Amino acid sequence: TMVFNYGNGPNEGPQEYLIFDGLEINGKDLTNEQRRTGIAFEGDVKNLIFRNMETTRFNADIFGNVGVKLENVLFDSMVIHNSQGGQRQPEHGIYLNNPDFGEVHTDLVFKDSLFYQRNRHGMQLRPPYINLKIVRNIFQSNGLRGFEIKGSIQGSEISNNLFFNNGLMPLLINREDIHSPSGTNPT
Repeated sequence: TMVFNYGNGPNEGPQEYLIFDGLEINGKDLTNEQRRTGIAFEGDVKNLIFRNMETTRFNADIFGNVGVKLENVLFDSMVIHNSQGGQRQPEHGIYLNNPDFGEVHTDLVFKDSLFYQRNRHGMQLRPPYINLKIVRNIFQSNGLRGFEIKGSIQGSEISNNLFFNNGLMPLLINREDIHSPSGTNPT
């Protein structure tokens, strides 16, 4: 498991300017407690590239904690597949939570990747996002949807994706106003 964690020490800070190419992360032989996630973002990250990677058999293969802000992250030529049960029901291939109130995820790209046979969604994103790109991906045989975006996106592109044999529908973009003060209408 890879964990990106922002610390408060004098030599710690956001994870930046890293390239991960050609890795295989497989949770098959891990205990239930170890199998929570393949790649975890527990602190702010920016300028990261994940390319030519395969992740499989985690509850969430790639997971972003609540309050974590992602900026300029590329997921290119990824293969994310097959759920495997553990201490909790396996879920999404990629699950990225919302950043802190008032913050947005910016410049995330998911391209040329394959998401298949996940128990729930191939990918679930909790916005807000600016300049999100989901292009030339294949979402196949996921339990619920190819992907779901649970809130606002702006200046973004979703194009040339192939969806087939997903449980409920290919994709869903719905409104979830977790970043709006109660009783107000977001602008």
